[in-house]
Amino acid sequence: MPETRGKLLVATDEERILLRVVLSKVMETEGGREYIVERLGEPNLQIAADLLKEMESDWKSPYS
Repeated sequence: MPETRGKLLVATDEERILLRVVLSKVMETEGGREYIVERLGEPNLQIAADLLKEMESDWKSPYS
């Protein structure tokens, strides 16, 4: 796929919320970050961090 596309091609609001919650929990622990590196490689750790940052900046709480 071309590099010009966004990280999330198509996702519903519910899917984006789920992904953001799960990814934030994984990234906040050393074990979670190690798991990403072991399974997917070091470059994917930065991809995960960038994706989470992008999702958090786009996210609006359904409770506000």
